[in-house]
Amino acid sequence: MAKRFTDTDKIKKRFWRALPLEMKVLWDYLCLDCDHAGVWEVDFETASARIGFNYDAKLAVAAFGDKIEVVGEGDKWFIPSFVEFQYNVSPEQLNPSNKVHASVLERLRKAGLKSLPRPVLSILENPLEAPSVAPLQAPCIGAKDKEKDKDKDSSSLEERNAKCKVTPAEISECVQAWGHTLGSFGVPKDPRFDEVAIARMAIKHGFEPTRMALLGAADERPTETFNPKDHVSVLRVEKHFQKFTNLGAKVLARLHNEGGDRVEA
Repeated sequence: MAKRFTDTDKIKKRFWRALPLEMKVLWDYLCLDCDHAGVWEVDFETASARIGFNYDAKLAVAAFGDKIEVVGEGDKWFIPSFVEFQYNVSPEQLNPSNKVHASVLERLRKAGLKSLPRPVLSILENPLEAPSVAPLQAPCIGAKDKEKDKDKDSSSLEERNAKCKVTPAEISECVQAWGHTLGSFGVPKDPRFDEVAIARMAIKHGFEPTRMALLGAADERPTETFNPKDHVSVLRVEKHFQKFTNLGAKVLARLHNEGGDRVEA
């Protein structure tokens, strides 16, 4: 039985509140019945039987609006927000060097999606040019990011590795720092799942600032609008990078006073 994350704050969102009761149930059904890439094989006969309501496809499309994308002849629907919510990366950040991401990209290619961000489309349209899915020395090696899209060079893996601003060991330390933050909030998530996003952040900002920002996120206090289990994410750290870097200095000082600044995931 597959398990998926769900948004416990969705009942507070305008989109959800505006839906009729039967459409609320259908939305939950779509998020459970779609595949791991957010693609649903349209089958209203089965959906109606399972839910106990006779649905009309056109009314459902109108109710969900831009929350879904009707693919091809209408035999598939795509939920754009599914990838970002389940994998904690936006669609354009999907990395074919990550086996899970590669599987999602392959499913999107087979589904015939054409309205995805340009970096994703370039991978779907030119799968032979995508980096190998085999294990790499570091997540940043062979990743198809915007810089390499511009260069379009044929550098070897060794040359690409030399361009990385961080080492695999440093990325590992950043992942451990993120594990400390997840653990401090009781978020049941393996920090290694965010390794690619963390590597990208470290390449952009450098090892120590990234490590401090990931640690600093642990010092954000819960409020009425901030629920740790729903909002603690690498994307949030990136968005408020300077804020969390400053908080990270306090966390490191506290850890040092407690007996060392090394953290374990």
